[in-house]
Amino acid sequence: PFTLPSDVFVAAKNGKKIARYIITNPANGSNANPSVPTTVDAYVIPVTLPDPVIQNLYTNPGNIVYLNCSSLRDIPVVGKAAVVRVAGGGSLVADLKLDFVWKGTPLPGGDDIPDYPFSKTLQGNEHTAGFEVYLPFNAALRPIRDGRGVISYTAEIDGRTHTSEDHDVRVVVVDNAGTFCPGTQDA
Repeated sequence: PFTLPSDVFVAAKNGKKIARYIITNPANGSNANPSVPTTVDAYVIPVTLPDPVIQNLYTNPGNIVYLNCSSLRDIPVVGKAAVVRVAGGGSLVADLKLDFVWKGTPLPGGDDIPDYPFSKTLQGNEHTAGFEVYLPFNAALRPIRDGRGVISYTAEIDGRTHTSEDHDVRVVVVDNAGTFCPGTQDA
């Protein structure tokens, strides 16, 4: 057995590497016998992904937090939408593709809601400064009506898929009469 200093692994970073060793005669350095190359999947540097955080949430007097009509913003090209902020830093790097998924759950007895997946490729300094993505009202929020929503994202870093923490929130975008948020288009 022999021990390699941890600096060797940190310098090589995460991912698939080829490992091998060579045995020689210490008296004259001859008769080198290399080992068979072995693929090693190294994971020595922790990967951290900043959490997606839904902005402008409403807290009622009972201290229950909602994504509701007051949470919506008018976003050019997108229309009414909820804003999701992801801070920069962690293991984010320039040009990294992030695959988001918004999963809606209706109140008991409601119809199943299809997931709302979308992707974002980081541009410029978004990997350090952070960025925003949007949950369009008609596509992502209207189907929930009154229920819950959870957003997270995945990224492939060093050959492994990593997943962010979830942001789970109560969603109420319809009133007791079945009327949706003001300013939203009918589906």
